[in-house]
Amino acid sequence: MKWHVIVEGKRDAQIVTAMLNEAGHARAALVGFGSTSSAANALARMLLASCSGPVFLIADADRREAGGVRGDLEYLLESVNGSGLPFHVWVVVPEIESVLFENERPWAAVLKKPLTDVQRVRARFEPKALLADLGFGPDARFTGLLKHPGLRRALTETALCRDLVLAISNGARTSKQTLLPRPKPRAARPARRAGGRAAPHRSAPAKRLSAAKRA
Repeated sequence: MKWHVIVEGKRDAQIVTAMLNEAGHARAALVGFGSTSSAANALARMLLASCSGPVFLIADADRREAGGVRGDLEYLLESVNGSGLPFHVWVVVPEIESVLFENERPWAAVLKKPLTDVQRVRARFEPKALLADLGFGPDARFTGLLKHPGLRRALTETALCRDLVLAISNGARTSKQTLLPRPKPRAARPARRAGGRAAPHRSAPAKRLSAAKRA
């Protein structure tokens, strides 16, 4: 069975194609794209409605506000739901280009030097703009970048690639939604004293010192 992988643009399709080729699953998926988010969404709905096979829809969040991103995820899920065919919706924060920076190791070889601290921050918040500033804005340069062996191997280690390969390999029969990168679990709140005030956090040495004073 062929899975249809729908993304938002030509470069997004190039990234996913390189990822699946390197992972050995190129024949299991057909990668298509719409010129915009709405076009990609419409293409996914059309494929599901025509019973052409299971569908993966990968969309850019284009913003980092938690409420807006989750709203995008719910909207896309509702848009393609109801076909009876399995599908999976991913929303990548902020853009799918971020998977190129998920593993920094290949960039030292690509650029002949490691990423700077500023570039690491930009890779999290504006990966597409960072790629352009690094000289990979032109199509030919970007296509060449995706042929770099180290970068292609790193793509297979990303969370998105692992999810895609797992779903394809298992022949997923259920519908899912995923937000990438996955939200980190919230830290546990400190225990509250009687009266509603939170107990102050004390380090282990402070606790030992307190116990010694009581003794």
